[in-house]
Amino acid sequence: MRAHSRDFASHILPSSPPSPGVLCAFGDAITSLRHEVGRTHICKLADVKASDIIDTCKSLASQASEVLEKQGIIPSRQRHTFEADMRYSGQALSLPVGFSLKALEEDGLHVLERSFTALHHSLFTYSLDLHVEIINLRSRVEEVSEEIILKDLAKSDEGGIPSAEALTGRTQIYWNGTTYTEVPIWERTALRDGDHIAGPAIITEMDSNTIVMPDHRAEVDRFGNILLWPTDSAGVRAEDNQKVVTELVEAALANARLEMDALILRSALSPAMREQLDYFPMISAGSGPNDGKMVIGQFGSYIQHFLRIWKGTIEEGDVFLTNDPYDVQGGISHLNDMLVMLPVYHNGKRVAWTANQGHFTDVGGQSPGSLPINGRTIFEDGIQIPLSKLYDRGKLNEALVNVICRNSRTPDFSRADLHALVAACRIAGQRVTEMCTRFGTEAFETALNDLLDRNKIAFAQLLKTSIPARRMTFSDWMDDDGTGMGPWKVSCTMFKEPLEDGSGERLRLDASTDPQAESSVNWLTTWKMRSSAYLIKALDPSITLNDGAYDLMDVRIPLGTLLNPVRPAALSCRTHLLGRTLDLILGLIGQRQPRFMTAAGFSDSPHLFYSGWRADGTWFQLYQIGFGGVPGRPVGDGLDGHSMFPSMKTVPNEFLELYFPLRIEHYSTIPDSGGAGLHRGGNGVRIDYCFLRAGELSIHDDRWLTKPWGVNGGEPGARSSKTLVRASDGARISLPSKADFIAVREGDVLEWCTWGGGGYGAPYARPAEIVAREVREGLVTRDGALRYGVALTDALEVEAGATANLRAEMIAQMAAKGREEGAFEINRGGTLAEIFERCEEETGLLPPRLPSGRTLRGPAAGLEHIVALHARRQAEDREEFGNNYERYAGLAAESAGGAVGAGGGRRCC
Repeated sequence: MRAHSRDFASHILPSSPPSPGVLCAFGDAITSLRHEVGRTHICKLADVKASDIIDTCKSLASQASEVLEKQGIIPSRQRHTFEADMRYSGQALSLPVGFSLKALEEDGLHVLERSFTALHHSLFTYSLDLHVEIINLRSRVEEVSEEIILKDLAKSDEGGIPSAEALTGRTQIYWNGTTYTEVPIWERTALRDGDHIAGPAIITEMDSNTIVMPDHRAEVDRFGNILLWPTDSAGVRAEDNQKVVTELVEAALANARLEMDALILRSALSPAMREQLDYFPMISAGSGPNDGKMVIGQFGSYIQHFLRIWKGTIEEGDVFLTNDPYDVQGGISHLNDMLVMLPVYHNGKRVAWTANQGHFTDVGGQSPGSLPINGRTIFEDGIQIPLSKLYDRGKLNEALVNVICRNSRTPDFSRADLHALVAACRIAGQRVTEMCTRFGTEAFETALNDLLDRNKIAFAQLLKTSIPARRMTFSDWMDDDGTGMGPWKVSCTMFKEPLEDGSGERLRLDASTDPQAESSVNWLTTWKMRSSAYLIKALDPSITLNDGAYDLMDVRIPLGTLLNPVRPAALSCRTHLLGRTLDLILGLIGQRQPRFMTAAGFSDSPHLFYSGWRADGTWFQLYQIGFGGVPGRPVGDGLDGHSMFPSMKTVPNEFLELYFPLRIEHYSTIPDSGGAGLHRGGNGVRIDYCFLRAGELSIHDDRWLTKPWGVNGGEPGARSSKTLVRASDGARISLPSKADFIAVREGDVLEWCTWGGGGYGAPYARPAEIVAREVREGLVTRDGALRYGVALTDALEVEAGATANLRAEMIAQMAAKGREEGAFEINRGGTLAEIFERCEEETGLLPPRLPSGRTLRGPAAGLEHIVALHARRQAEDREEFGNNYERYAGLAAESAGGAVGAGGGRRCC
């Protein structure tokens, strides 16, 4: 470990340059004057002439040169260079490419394209056969200055002992609990190249002092820098050194993950990945019992399942690819999620895995965007890529890439995004090998194991202190499946049980849902991963999220249900269930834990697709995710207009209007859409899309029927809605929450409204001044203030007397209903039966058909436990709906030719 410690120290201990206090002055003295002038010049290389670029550059050079001449720098002492900011058409960020006017004049624009391609390949490990465009042009002029030559120090005598003249005195110091006497003081200017100084010692100079710590030594290089090293007697214990290494590895892994993010952002083409950041990097352990376990990431590891089922070889240079959720046990959730996995080797040993999954805009299938609502099997969702080698020992499988691109309506997006995912994995792999070189392979692997163990220990403590012993059960619903059937029940029971070896407890989650759907809303869940991630972040955000807690969780979901469907069940529209399980966990942990008792929030990731043909005959296809209201919480209000996944961002309106034939006519929060409460639910968002070309829409959303529930007296949030306004006659058409192939014409407008979060606590307890302020800010309407018992003046100030009377009435009403302040109470806006009765009046849509009324079909229909489950759900719905059961189950409607169930999504308009 001594040798390892020295190597470790060489990377973290400082070197001290001579006269650090005067470095700024020295730098100023040798810095030459420079000026640059730039101009935005957006064009594809294919659409511009070299002469145009040359003329623009000469004009910029003239402007820059004029500035230096005013500073007294004559043209003969000026040096000119030129740069173009370039990118593949559609990329988010550009690369600066240097060039000379002479090369441009001789070789034309090819010199720019070749230089950009080479730079892109060197940075991101790949290049593309796509249009290259210029964004900016720059001319830089710099003063030609004299070369500065640094003088080497005189050589030290043999043995590296400083000269007697360098010793200026001795002193006493107190260091780390020990007093040291006769500590030498050395004059830095008298030291020579190769001098060695043992600590403790002080090296002094005009503007600063350098201390050489005990058990360390200093070495002077030929430029006078002081290099500090630990000595063999430094006394660092191996376990202490490992603790430091573990902390450094944790930080380095986090930075590597951020590098993966940055690379995707810079190089991906699709709006989904480059703008909304719909990708999820991961780094996992690569050997031993923790092989494949996620150490840094967001959604947990799928690699352990891959290792169990993969029958081929795993070698250095391999890159694995799949988009089949069944192949990785739900590690990805639908075919649009393309998953790349890369084994990382150091000195011939596999030490880690890097992986990345990203949402591809299109992978074929029935509908543009590859999320067909009416898909009955996964075959209709799009192309399935079984676990395959994208790279075999470093060689790209071009045929596989071509198959993926040929089966996509957006092949350029697919090719660029696939290479971007691989490049991100490679940059993380490079960082891992650097850590192994720096710390040693054994220390690196020990650090990964320590990080996983730390998570397990922390989760075990959470089980003791934050999870009640009593069983807790909670249920919620997904409104419909897009074919007019719903709502679909999801329920979970959570409790603790002892481990078999008696060493502690584990968390047990028993999920129960309706039998799997014949449509595409099934979700092959990674419930353990998502529930552990949420529990850890909710209960103790300081704990690093990884797979260490998995050993202390047991999740059981019956085969053939919505969350554990049997192949080939369709999975493309799984988002609605994926999000609704978050509300389910909120309801579970909040029942017995007041500090975690939140309302229901924006538990979905609504999708909008707009596609068609431009006037020039090229295909356009937009995929965008909607944002909504975060729930009211014990600690405060919910956020307005937030994503379900914290890392995602909205696509800028400027980007949409630049690259797609549409105009954003309205973009705002929706007042009053957040549930009223002591802490208001976050508001939803309204976006009005005006379509400038005829095309088709697909819509994926939820919470149009059931409301995001409020808690502890808080009101539910507002529902979502989608309205199409026809340009031809102004007709307003209420759209279902899930629908494909909605025809739009030029000038039609879609009013896209997402839902708000539920409120927390009694609305009358919210400070009246806050309500008044939010009315002035447009977050709450004047009528909406009455929900809080707040009356306002014409100046939108609180009217104290009327407010006091209103609130007294609200308090009396709560007391009359027997509500207990602070008790866990859910406000869904009524029972399911009541919501069904009011559905058409409140939404403009007919209620869906109950899934319990269907005849089971498909591969799960013959499973005994599914037959029993279906019968139990029928009994529950009959009790809920009473005499109206057959009507809402669709049985009466089918026999009478009725239209119950039209509220679900379908091909329409």
